Amino acid sequence: MTCPVCRAQLSLALTVGGIDGATSSRTLQEATGALLDAKAKANLRPVYLAGLRCYLNAFAKGREEAMIASITTADLERWFSERDEKPGTRASNIGRLRSLFSFCQRREWLKRNPCDALEHVRLDTTPPRILTPSEARAVFAACPSRLLPFLTLAVFAGIRPDEILNLTWPDVRWDLGAVMVNRTKTRRRRIVPLEPVALEWLRTCDQTADLCPSLATVKRDRKALRAALNGEWPQDVLRHTAASYLLSLHGDAGKVALRLGNSAGILMRHYHNLVSAEATKEFWAVKPQTKGEV
Repeated sequence: MTCPVCRAQLSLALTVGGIDGATSSRTLQEATGALLDAKAKANLRPVYLAGLRCYLNAFAKGREEAMIASITTADLERWFSERDEKPGTRASNIGRLRSLFSFCQRREWLKRNPCDALEHVRLDTTPPRILTPSEARAVFAACPSRLLPFLTLAVFAGIRPDEILNLTWPDVRWDLGAVMVNRTKTRRRRIVPLEPVALEWLRTCDQTADLCPSLATVKRDRKALRAALNGEWPQDVLRHTAASYLLSLHGDAGKVALRLGNSAGILMRHYHNLVSAEATKEFWAVKPQTKGEV
């Protein structure tokens, strides 16, 4: 017959050994570090890793030594209640936490993902905010010269900011009237045709300087663009603007989606807002000679 002390020791050993579905746990700090290390080794984008690290470090602050297996759905609910995030932001951040707990499940550091019991966040579908032609003129008028290539490719071609950051002037094929986007979100090279107005703006830029300044400089210079919109800067407003006016110009969702590097369904669901024929004509007439006009 096994003595009570031995039975207790055996029970503890079985629990730690994984009979209950989880091996020895890790602290929140250890689990976060392990996840970020694994994501980096999996060759995920630096921008994604930076955002994930920032959020998970904020979540772990003050409870770094808490065991990952001890965190409950109630803890997550309190976390989100205290932050009072907008629905879209909350849904995105639940995804970040889910990736952490899913990683820990795969490592058998916990049995259940506490995110699974959170209420599903339902998002209202609203038309994306885009620039009007007069706002586009104002933004170009306020744009610092070193940021002008970035603004041109974002507004008139819909190229993602992190994709523009990796471009150089040789990527602009003047002979083809296109940009070769080699480092993309989907990791597939994309050839993006440029409308005549985009080529006109690019020809006014200083091609002896970098096509795009550093991310820190972009963020700093964007304050001037925000000021042109009275301090407002909606999420992805430049990409939404390009998608909407390109679709109105060409009338072909598949063609525009190929330029943007996503599907026609995603284009229509997330990036498209209806614009009139008059506004479309005026938008594509925002040429360099209008720089300085408001």
